[in-house]
Amino acid sequence: MELLSLLGILIGITFFIVCCFKGVQIFLSAWLASVIIILFSGMPLLDTLTGAWAGSAGDFIASYILVLAGGCLYGQTLVDGRGSRSMAVAFANAIRKSKRNQKFICVLFVPAMYMLLTFVGVNSFVIVFTVLYTARDLYQEIDVPWRFYCYGGACSTATCYLGGSLQLVNVQLSEMYGTPLTAGMGLSFVGFGVFCLVFVLLAKLDMKKAEKNGETFLTTGAAFASQAVKEESGKEQELPKARYTLFSMAAVVLCAVAFDVLIGLFVGILCNLLFFRKYITDLKSTVATGMTTSYSPALNAAATVALSTLMAEAPGFRIVADALSQLSPLYFGPAVISLVTFLTSAPPGAISAFGPQILESMTAAGYSAAVTHRILSGAVFPCVGPHSVGVVNTTTLAKLPYKKAVPVYLRISLIPGFLGLLAMILCVQFGVFV
Repeated sequence: MELLSLLGILIGITFFIVCCFKGVQIFLSAWLASVIIILFSGMPLLDTLTGAWAGSAGDFIASYILVLAGGCLYGQTLVDGRGSRSMAVAFANAIRKSKRNQKFICVLFVPAMYMLLTFVGVNSFVIVFTVLYTARDLYQEIDVPWRFYCYGGACSTATCYLGGSLQLVNVQLSEMYGTPLTAGMGLSFVGFGVFCLVFVLLAKLDMKKAEKNGETFLTTGAAFASQAVKEESGKEQELPKARYTLFSMAAVVLCAVAFDVLIGLFVGILCNLLFFRKYITDLKSTVATGMTTSYSPALNAAATVALSTLMAEAPGFRIVADALSQLSPLYFGPAVISLVTFLTSAPPGAISAFGPQILESMTAAGYSAAVTHRILSGAVFPCVGPHSVGVVNTTTLAKLPYKKAVPVYLRISLIPGFLGLLAMILCVQFGVFV
């Protein structure tokens, strides 16, 4: 039965990945994949769906719907109030004034914006609309290969390492383990620093290779450089001061760390309304859009949480768990989280399904909850897989050739991510920052 169940897990996850590739709705894909696993595992179908599956999905929504809704509303007021665009334009203008390494500095623009916005909890779907057209204009002007836009989404995983981040994984671990958002700050700087260092080295190599091959913006950006798109993004807008955006973001982080995530988001929304209200043409529409934007991410995340929980409970997963259990607890936990995160492209699901068990094994081995929190936050780097809804969404909006974009996502998320996590684990193993 265990072997048949394991086969069902492999078929179910493969089905889920193929559905994501094909653009099938994430909730439906995860639900159908769960049905496959249930049937192969010999579990009662209706009882499991209405019990364990629906229960884990419902628990996730009950725990995090306010955080997701608050984050989306904060992001929407930032976008509609033109605050995030003011940051992007200020950064872009500074790059245009640079005399040396202009192309390489340009390449860092999108990752910097993604890291900054994800750190304060802005949803990645909102970030795409915030940065996309400014990045397109900048890349086209400086003639940087358009496929390098994918660096942004890949590098957004780096902020999971950082203590104080309002990414959902950090919030989730904080609430699950009773640790502060800033748990393991020393480890977080190590992981983030290694990630960024390796990313910069890879980006330099990519740029040299692209220049050697004569690659230009139009090589992968011809479709997005069409006249129709150019007219859409070429309209000049009056923008607020970029410093107001920085103040709003700082207020969110400080209040979230000092008090609570929801308080931080509430303060950030108030700051946005104070600074950017005159730029918001329809406040009711902004609020409605911000709130409804949270529905799809919440349902999709809940479904993948349920899929991960079901996978953990299936008899077949015991074979995988037994194989990984040969590792020490310090390596077992990150290995499980990384594997499940890659398979489902859903870090919250992996954390919900395995977080308590990993804390128990880490605590028994003498590691603190803070160390466990930070190590696991760094283990979700494989979430930007080829079947990730974020990857599909971004390549579609940016009119990027999918086969050209996916290798960029995988290389920039997996290599720096693995080395950043390994650096953190080695620090713990040798008693540094513990």
